[in-house]
Amino acid sequence: MRLVLFCLLYSVACLVHATEAQISKAKVAIIIDDLGYNLSRDRQAIDLPVPVTLAFLPDRNYTQVLARYAHSKGKAIMLHLPMESESGFPMGEYGLKVDMSDEQKRQKLDEALAAVPYATGVNNHMGSRMTRDQESMSWLMEELNRHQLFFVDSLTVADSLGWKTAESTNTPYATRTVFLDNDLDSQSLDRQFEVLMEKARKNGSAIAIAHPHPETLRFLRMRLPLAQQYELVTFVYVDKLLLGKAIASQ
Repeated sequence: MRLVLFCLLYSVACLVHATEAQISKAKVAIIIDDLGYNLSRDRQAIDLPVPVTLAFLPDRNYTQVLARYAHSKGKAIMLHLPMESESGFPMGEYGLKVDMSDEQKRQKLDEALAAVPYATGVNNHMGSRMTRDQESMSWLMEELNRHQLFFVDSLTVADSLGWKTAESTNTPYATRTVFLDNDLDSQSLDRQFEVLMEKARKNGSAIAIAHPHPETLRFLRMRLPLAQQYELVTFVYVDKLLLGKAIASQ
């Protein structure tokens, strides 16, 4: 009954708001972070019924096999690159630190990219210190341009210099709009999803970051097909929402 009511309400909402100017649907990209830990759970994320962009940590046990599985399903893949946080939280063997030399950082980045097959872009894992450091961000954008990769700023801090540096260096980039699952209760997930939909309709596009928690995956399996059918949005891979210089391979 609740599901039927949900569908009816969305149908009415769409009819009320639909105008000739809204024939083109807003675009929504969902990124699933922190993949590579759990084979069965992460396969559920890969198998979600709409395009989702999959961000793999480079040092997890199942990263390579899952990235290859995702590629076989035609899904978009990113490197979820560990970067130094203000709290000094452990980053694993591929983490980038502000005080590393350029050569040390380059070696870490190249190794991390090699560990995530088919990655076409990078987003930051943590990084509250590094994304505030201008020298580090300038170095990173130079390297991403060298590899012909795009950057998604996760905006783990509001004053991140990541997207600003990407913009100034003509690096293709995007920024996170909403964290979907900071809280995992159903009301919080529903509320954040509504924020995502509202921002997408208002601005023409929006990007959510979520994680492969069981609660999140259950929610997305139920909600994504309904949103695709009843909302004025279409789900796309994040590379369809990039700003800045176009990548030749697109």
